[in-house]
Amino acid sequence: MKINNQSKKNCIIVSVIFIIIIAAFFISGIISDDREFSENENRKLSEKPELSFSAVVSGKYSDAFESYVQDQFPLRDTLMAVKTKTEITEGKKDNGMVYFGKDGFLFSIEKIDTDRLKKNIDYVNNFCETLPAGIESDLIVVPTASTVLKEKLPGYAVTADETGAISEIVKNSKCNVTDLTEELCEHSDEYIYYRTDHHWTSLGAYYGYRFYNKTDNRKVNEPGSYRITAVSDDFYGTNYSKALLPSIRPDRIDRFDLKNNTADFSMKIFESDGTLKSESDSLYDKSFLSVKDKYSYFIGGNNPLTIIKGGEKNGCNLLIIKDSFAHCFIPFIAGDYETIVAVDMRYYRKKPDSLINEYGINKVLFIFNILNFANDENLVFLLN
Repeated sequence: MKINNQSKKNCIIVSVIFIIIIAAFFISGIISDDREFSENENRKLSEKPELSFSAVVSGKYSDAFESYVQDQFPLRDTLMAVKTKTEITEGKKDNGMVYFGKDGFLFSIEKIDTDRLKKNIDYVNNFCETLPAGIESDLIVVPTASTVLKEKLPGYAVTADETGAISEIVKNSKCNVTDLTEELCEHSDEYIYYRTDHHWTSLGAYYGYRFYNKTDNRKVNEPGSYRITAVSDDFYGTNYSKALLPSIRPDRIDRFDLKNNTADFSMKIFESDGTLKSESDSLYDKSFLSVKDKYSYFIGGNNPLTIIKGGEKNGCNLLIIKDSFAHCFIPFIAGDYETIVAVDMRYYRKKPDSLINEYGINKVLFIFNILNFANDENLVFLLN
């Protein structure tokens, strides 16, 4: 079949435009400085790798250079937004990283490493078996929005089997396991997960706290006990960073304060080498409300070691081994303990049992969302 002259002209025009765009991007990449940090993705960007014979032969250079080009590509965020908008217009239900859900919800596309899950259960069990006599160990497992808000997912979305993974933990864990799935599902019509982020909201964390404290036979503060303040109404979270849709509404971040609070909290944050990073008289860091990573408003975000004091003088000292789902949960239980020692094994490279004697720990609590618990490669450090 012959191609007419108009078709040839259109092909030439498209090709020329494409070449001009690529050339513009190339020139922009040469004259612009590399970015060190992406506020949108809340991570350091790849730097230009050093060229060496060994790096080339091993393949490390090509891998590092590919990451560098992807991270430093000019107008990267703009192109990602255009790509996502095009995919939605075409009727696609995802962009490979997130599902485009109903009512502006974005859901991470995740998998569960079943082999890693089994190993992590064993790591936690082995750690708990070495605890001194009389120290209880609890494990709170939090499902993600993909399990609790299934009605918000697009049709035929394939999600990880979180229910099966949680059942595996309940069956094999030697901790007292608290599964929050049913409790959170009962409140699925409320604002318990952010639309643009993978975390639960303060309200979701409150329901988690209330259910856990009841099962732990501790006092529970009912909803009317709190004064709720919206500290931000322009939060765009991690899932938004994978889609960059201007049409998506931002989330609201709420803070719950007990109306009759008498606690005088202090918080110290330490680096992985034990040096003091910061200290304050609050469980919240207002500086994060002026940047994109607003969720780090809660207990200062991801840190190796955080020490909180000022709760009830009852001799109860808690070690929390956690992921970031614990951050907006901790303020609800802070008043129940004289000291809370919070450890993030992604950054803390010491066996945390040394903290037990140092801070007089008499209870251990693991709190993770199910995907992080199943896929975390750092729980092995519980035993080192």
